[in-house]
Amino acid sequence: MSSFFEIIDKPLTEFKAKNLVLCGEFKIDFSEVNDDRRKYEFFDLTAIYNMQASIKEPAGVGKTSATIIHNFFTTFLETYYTARVVDPGISSQKAQIFKT
Repeated sequence: MSSFFEIIDKPLTEFKAKNLVLCGEFKIDFSEVNDDRRKYEFFDLTAIYNMQASIKEPAGVGKTSATIIHNFFTTFLETYYTARVVDPGISSQKAQIFKT
């Protein structure tokens, strides 16, 4: 994970004063309460840039599990955007929408 931090830190530093949205499939389940070191390292990195997760509900939903591994991390205040999960019915994954 440290290589990810090294790669992403430079562009975040360059755009620090801007309104940012970082989106992706992070391979970290943000819905779980656990001691996953990667999740806390990721939260520490995004906190440095005043970013917060915008997706709060699972997009990956199976018969026995639900995960939040896709997300938008943003510097926008919650009053300036909407983010939601929708089911387009074409995949086992739901879609995420982020709108400012």
